[in-house]
Amino acid sequence: MNIVNKYRLKNNSTIEDIIKELKEKKLPISENGTYINKEAKYSTFKNLVDDIEVCIAFPDDLSKWNDFDFVLVLDEAFGQPYQPFYTAAENKNRRFAFVLNVIGHYNKFMNTLSFLEKIPNNE
Repeated sequence: MNIVNKYRLKNNSTIEDIIKELKEKKLPISENGTYINKEAKYSTFKNLVDDIEVCIAFPDDLSKWNDFDFVLVLDEAFGQPYQPFYTAAENKNRRFAFVLNVIGHYNKFMNTLSFLEKIPNNE
């Protein structure tokens, strides 16, 4: 069963390393991201499925980063958070094929970012 993975920044991550990796992966980098979090200094995004994208923001103080406050799964067609993604994370019985596809793409993309590590389910 697909579940939404939780992530944290690796302890030795720097904003310089993050930006370098995003550039290497040819991901867009913005010197803003306050639509994700008011403390965002930089942000990036990646399309997941159709009009659904993941947006990741980074504050000046990376010790404040967490995947609840600085990651947004956005429905571009409606300009708002993609609510079924968040509902699926909370309610395992209300899953649909499209949502499972979004979750799978989300987990796969987040796993490719070397500055992140998956938080074990028991933490």
